[in-house]
Amino acid sequence: MRQPVQSRPDRSLESEELLESGMLIVSICLLQGYPNPWLNLNTPESSTTASASPTHGELPPSLGLAVVLLGRVGALRTGELPPSLGLAVVLLGRVGALRTGELPPSLGLAVVLLGRVGAVRTGELPPSLGLAVVLLGRVGALRTGELPPSLGLAVVLLGRVGAVRTGELPPSLGLAVVLLGRVGAVRTGELPPSLGLAVVLLGRVGAVRTGELPPSLGLAVVLLGRVGAVRTGELPPSLGLAVVLLGRVGAVRTGELPPSLGLAVVLLGRVGAVRTGELPPSLGLAVVLLGRVGAVRTGELPPSLGLAVVLLGRVGALRTGELPPSLGLAVVLLGRVGAVWTGELPPSLGLAVVLLGRVGALRTGELPPSLGLAVVLLGRVGAVWTGELPPSLGLAVVLLGCVGAVRTGELPPSLGLAVVLLGCVGALRTGELPPSLGLAVVLLGRVGAVWTGELPPSLGLAVVLLGRVGALRTGELPPSLGLAVVLLGRVGAVRTGELPPSRRVGAVWTGEQWTLLARGEARVGH
Repeated sequence: MRQPVQSRPDRSLESEELLESGMLIVSICLLQGYPNPWLNLNTPESSTTASASPTHGELPPSLGLAVVLLGRVGALRTGELPPSLGLAVVLLGRVGALRTGELPPSLGLAVVLLGRVGAVRTGELPPSLGLAVVLLGRVGALRTGELPPSLGLAVVLLGRVGAVRTGELPPSLGLAVVLLGRVGAVRTGELPPSLGLAVVLLGRVGAVRTGELPPSLGLAVVLLGRVGAVRTGELPPSLGLAVVLLGRVGAVRTGELPPSLGLAVVLLGRVGAVRTGELPPSLGLAVVLLGRVGAVRTGELPPSLGLAVVLLGRVGALRTGELPPSLGLAVVLLGRVGAVWTGELPPSLGLAVVLLGRVGALRTGELPPSLGLAVVLLGRVGAVWTGELPPSLGLAVVLLGCVGAVRTGELPPSLGLAVVLLGCVGALRTGELPPSLGLAVVLLGRVGAVWTGELPPSLGLAVVLLGRVGALRTGELPPSLGLAVVLLGRVGAVRTGELPPSRRVGAVWTGEQWTLLARGEARVGH
């Protein structure tokens, strides 16, 4: 595995190291200690300027997305994100440089992981903020302790919400998520009637003193927690989805899931309380992880079942051995599909997913033409003897697996997306990604087998994480490339240093200074 690039650019890297994008992308580990290279080239003068003084540290208004991983945004000296910024993501970084401490009102999403938001000195999230996410951080700086009424979603992981001193979630709050935290500060103990979703992981819901989930509650999720506080033991008829992981459903004393229940999910739990042993005909989805479906005594999934998912479980109870024709999706993780004696996935099957399992039972070795997506994780596709993905296959994903069985080495022209994570694409002997390929993602893998080194003009997005793009010998990113993201990687192999016409702004580090590039201009510095 390559070592992460240093926070200061290595002068041995070629000066043409660029990130190509229709939108400006903040390159990681390239801003530390250097003048801010990003310049908004909106004026005719700037469009013809090859080198200029850095601006005052603002991201141009046209910036659609700013991603900084394991880097520093200290170069953003103004500490302000432009009003048009759609999304700001900072992982394992520091936002202290955002000295103003205010997120602009138009900011759609603020994400801070393993960082510090103390620099947000005002302690207020703007009313228009759509989503606030804080992981392993501190929200103590939110001194007001109130989430604005318009806040769509509040997520706190491994943090503290004690600073939310009011202890009330606003009625308009769409979703409240607390992981490994404390909700004791929610002193009222009531979830507002308009709350769409309540999620508590490894926490305590004892503060919900009423013990009742409001009738309008769309989804209740409790992981490794206790639902004893739900003293009524009944899930309201309007409940769309009930999820209990590693918990107890004994409090659901009736033992019946209401007919209107859209989805029942039980992980590492017990469904014995479902004494009837039948899933209602209207059940849209049945998911059983590491559990037992023996209580489903009929052994048949109703014809209207839209999706059947079995993880680390047993499907032996499906005595018929056939998945109904109307089954939209069949997912088997770490399980056995031997019970599917026919070995054929029905033509109407929209998606087949096999993780850490065996597909040997698919004796035909062919994925039906109508299969929309084939995903194999840590498994074997050798049983797919034909070695060809059908032309209609929309997406092929292979993680930590082996695609050697794909003997033709060609991805069909209709393939919408090819993703290879920690895998081997050497079998793709042609080394060409079809022109219709919408997105190519290679994580911790090797793209050396892509001998041509060219990304097709129609490629919408190229993402390389901790990988190598050296095989991209041409060093040119196609004009149609919408967004290029390289995290902890190297873009030095993009030797030409040319920015396509769709590029708004660009800069290269010459070893002594930043050289600013105008639209459509390649300027190689030393």
